[in-house]
Amino acid sequence: MTVHRKDVPCAFQGIFGSCTLVPGLLDQGLEAETEYAITVTLCQKDAFQVLTVNGERLRGILVLTNEEPDKESQSLSQKIARMNVAEKIKLAMTGDKESRGILIRDGNKMVQGAVVQNARLTDAEAVQIAKMRTMDEGVIRHLATERKWLKVYPVKVELVKNPKTPLMLAIRLLPLLREADLRDIAKSKDVLKTISSQALRLLGQKKH
Repeated sequence: MTVHRKDVPCAFQGIFGSCTLVPGLLDQGLEAETEYAITVTLCQKDAFQVLTVNGERLRGILVLTNEEPDKESQSLSQKIARMNVAEKIKLAMTGDKESRGILIRDGNKMVQGAVVQNARLTDAEAVQIAKMRTMDEGVIRHLATERKWLKVYPVKVELVKNPKTPLMLAIRLLPLLREADLRDIAKSKDVLKTISSQALRLLGQKKH
């Protein structure tokens, strides 16, 4: 059964493609091999629901894509979602800030790692990545051992605070922090106990 859409907001059309198969329409008394106009609306964050078929109100029928979306109407995140790992890695290493912002949250460690290899990665982006507690440890380790990023003071601070930073690397960075930041870390309950204790010890040494 081929069902053509109408009244679909432009931003959402890329999700569906030019036409869709709608499971369940036959159960509603509609015939196969017949074209129907349907109207869909957003009912949840990522789910759409058929509201009308030729003006008749129907509920509970989810719309599924069975054809390639219109590439012009796809958002960047949709385009990236359709890429394979190799394509994502290539984009991560060469793409712009918007692409990097999407790919750094990809579930694949290799894709995340490729983002921090991007020559256009900014200091501000590196700081945000250093803060991410869900980030792959390999990415955090890269930031903590790369001279370029260790020159960026806020990166060092966030790496010390991040429990994902390997302990010995975080301890090695502690003496490079300013006294005010050491005080904050020593009092913080969000850092590893070993890190806060070491920060307190360093503060004691500075007083003598």
